[in-house]
Amino acid sequence: MFNGDGIIASAAVLVVLLTLLPLAVGIGLIVYGLSRGQKARQLERTGERVQGVVVDNQMESRTQGRITFRPIVRFRTLAGVETTAVAEQPSFRSHVVGTSVPVVYDPADPSRASVLGRGSGASGLVVMGVIVIVIGLCGAVFFLSINALA
Repeated sequence: MFNGDGIIASAAVLVVLLTLLPLAVGIGLIVYGLSRGQKARQLERTGERVQGVVVDNQMESRTQGRITFRPIVRFRTLAGVETTAVAEQPSFRSHVVGTSVPVVYDPADPSRASVLGRGSGASGLVVMGVIVIVIGLCGAVFFLSINALA
């Protein structure tokens, strides 16, 4: 059986799990999203632009049975080297093989490429992070209000 101190300790653990954990996860998502967005913008600013062709899709299994697709693109660098790269942006739709797409790549590492006109997914990560933080704050307010009533 729990004495009064055990119940308070259990409630404190519950508060930590239901408030601080979502806050930490939310902050992590925001930081990762901002970093991903910055890298995508830097590649678009400093990368070389060429036309490429979608040659395949790389499928990645996600949670809840969802699958994302990354286009595999073939392009010729400005130096004339034919390169195949997996584009950095995931999508929930597959890409049509044979489609011509604008590509931006890192001249120092042509395997680091991105299809122009497709988002990096950074804004979605930031929005998810904000939502998770709001959930954590709602949990904190809830537990503080219960504690104030007791």
